[in-house]
Order: sequence, then C-alpha cells, then structure tokens
Amino acid sequence: MYNSIKIDDNDENMVVFKETLDEMSDLLDFISDNEFQQVKSEYIGNKVYLIQGQALDAARHTLSSIWGCCKYACFSDAFTLVRKFRDDLMQYLFIIFTLDRMEGFSEEESKKYFNDIINVDKVIEGVNLLFEIISSGCKKKPHEKAVDSWLENTLSDAAHFQDRRLYFDASKYISMLKNDDTIKNCFELYLEPLWSTLDRELNNYVHANGSKYIMSNLPNYIYDHRRDAIIHLISIIRNIMVIFISLIILIEPSCIRSSDYIDYIDIGETPPEGSQYWVASIIQNFIDTDIVRVSSCLKEFLKENNKYSMQIE
Repeated sequence: MYNSIKIDDNDENMVVFKETLDEMSDLLDFISDNEFQQVKSEYIGNKVYLIQGQALDAARHTLSSIWGCCKYACFSDAFTLVRKFRDDLMQYLFIIFTLDRMEGFSEEESKKYFNDIINVDKVIEGVNLLFEIISSGCKKKPHEKAVDSWLENTLSDAAHFQDRRLYFDASKYISMLKNDDTIKNCFELYLEPLWSTLDRELNNYVHANGSKYIMSNLPNYIYDHRRDAIIHLISIIRNIMVIFISLIILIEPSCIRSSDYIDYIDIGETPPEGSQYWVASIIQNFIDTDIVRVSSCLKEFLKENNKYSMQIE
C-alpha cells in the first residue's frame, strides 16, 4: 500500500468526531437491546425467520468503518459509507413496519372463529386456518412478498428484479412508510427538508457529481480541510439519526422504553405504575438536544402521536 497521511486520534477535530460516533453507536446499541427483547417472527412456508436488532448492530459497525476512513483522510469513502448507514437504517424501518402490518385474519374472520371461546372446535379450526394463511402467504401484498425474499436471501436473484426496483431503495422505503398517515404528517411537516438535503449531499459523493468529490479522497489535498469535512460529517450523521429516531418512535415506540419496568420484574418486585411508558434517558437526551434542534414542534408531535403514549418529557 502506498504511503498515506494518518490523522492523529488526538486531533481536536477527530476527538469531537469520535465522541459523536460513540454517542450515535450507544443510541443504536440501546435500541438494539430493546429489539432483542421483543422478537419479531415471519413465517415463510415451513420456515420461521426471526427479526431482532441485527441490522442496528451492523449499522454500528458501519460507524466504525466511517471512523477508519476518516483516520486516513479518505473523506469521500466516509461520506459514501454514511449513505450506506442511512440506507440500512431506513431499510430496517421499512422491514419492521411491513412485518408489523401483515394481515392475518380480517375482523370478520376473527369474530367468526374466536368470538365464542367456549366453542373449542371452532377456535381450533380458526387457529389452523390462521396458521395456514400465515405460512402460505396467500394474503400477502407484493411489498410483503418482497420483504420475504429479503429474509430468504433471494432478493438479489434475477427473478426479483422488480421487487428491488419497486421497494428496495431509500426513497421507496420512505414512500412505503408514508402510507401511515401519522408518519406521513411527521415527515412532511418536519423531516422532509432534512431528508432532501441529506439525499442530495450523499448522492453527490456516491456518484462523484463534481471533481471535489473525488479530490476529497486524496489525503494530501483534503488534509488541511479536514475540519470542514468532519463538521459536515457530524451534521449529516446527527440528522440521519434525527430522522431514524423520530420514525422509530412512531413505528415501534416500545423501543425507546427505559429498562426500569423489566428491571423491577427481574428482581421480583412490582414495577411502579406506568413505568412501562417511561422513556430511557439516552433517548430523552437525544430528543432534547438533536430533535429539538430541528424543531421543538417535532418533539411535541412525537409526544402526542406515538401509539403507546410513551412519556416523552
């Protein structure tokens, strides 16, 4: 390998950058831990796939890779990895959003089989039919079948070209999430400007839309401009996390729950009333600094519209 410039870890710009990456990594680690406590499953034929916090753990490793690129002043590579970081988080939201909304029984079917639980034969018939519906996927919509192909690792096959084109792209993830009216309102009121700016900036690096996006990967050229590059990276990564945290609060509010409720149960004590709705301090701090920085009204929106009434202060 040719000789390359290495930025010292104690460089004041790198110290601030490392603190930011560690903070974002800790946020993802916390949410991942909560996700591993509430396993999601998807039946495809006779197989069961478990979805927990693996994607968030992988995103934390991407942050480590971004750090590695910056140590060697390869800032174009760093920004390209930030694009991957954003896309992977949005894909995760799309996957859990889709799985949470897959249809089993209609309201009419539920009443038919489960309205009278004393009728054991009817209940058993209903359970068997429900399992058949779930395992066969006969009620699945096209985007739900596309998620199944992702879980089965067949999405990359030529047969799934249309699934990739229609559903697996950052802009497509957002379009699908906006089928929920609350998410649509949140995005259009507060997150759209952030997303548009991020999208344009990251695409410029990925597609090298100008010579400066190439030059930013040449350490001898970019070294003296490292402060500006690092400040820009910090801003973009924080804004990606604002979008991610805001959306996951609306999609799966329980992921921001503090550990107090479970901790009390683990030691055999009765949890304080309402403690299942307490928000973890690491999330609350992020809301009070970064989300409020975008808009104090966004904080109020999340407080008023999360479906479990999590107690955002």
